[in-house]
Amino acid sequence: MSEEKKSDKVKLPSSKKASGNAPEKKEPVQPDPKILAMTKEEAMAYFELPEWAKREDLDNQFWKLGKIYKAQKDEQKLADLAAAYNIANGTRDRKAAEKKEEESAKHYFGKTKKQWKEFWHYEWWKFAIAAAAVIFIIAIIQVYLLPPKIDFRVASCRFSRTFHAGCRDPSGLSGE
Repeated sequence: MSEEKKSDKVKLPSSKKASGNAPEKKEPVQPDPKILAMTKEEAMAYFELPEWAKREDLDNQFWKLGKIYKAQKDEQKLADLAAAYNIANGTRDRKAAEKKEEESAKHYFGKTKKQWKEFWHYEWWKFAIAAAAVIFIIAIIQVYLLPPKIDFRVASCRFSRTFHAGCRDPSGLSGE
């Protein structure tokens, strides 16, 4: 019976054995350079839509063609479709303008002002926790590890009949 089980098992090529159970990664398909060079009007024509078509119409046509190309399992057409969609809805131009703006912006410690704002927006809580922890540790050290600084000086005061308060220095340095 153990011989039957051994014969039923499929032997994997040595490359798959070395990598474990991880599937092989495919290289992403790049869109056609002709598609990347399109204008917005040409991209709308690619979707068979007029230049004045609404964003909703573009989205519907994109999903319709996407389903067709996915059913055909045509990776190249899907890559071309995605590139044309990014051109038609303005994403390509917007990202290019943002990249140009980021490159020309002043950098502080390797990041632009916008990147620092985003960093602090998401990461402020880590610094707040670290500051609270440092304060807590300092307080613990002062309370438990450092000797207390207690002053035991005593002053005595007496009142005379004339309502004049006479105070005496307990150290005896004042001369009274």
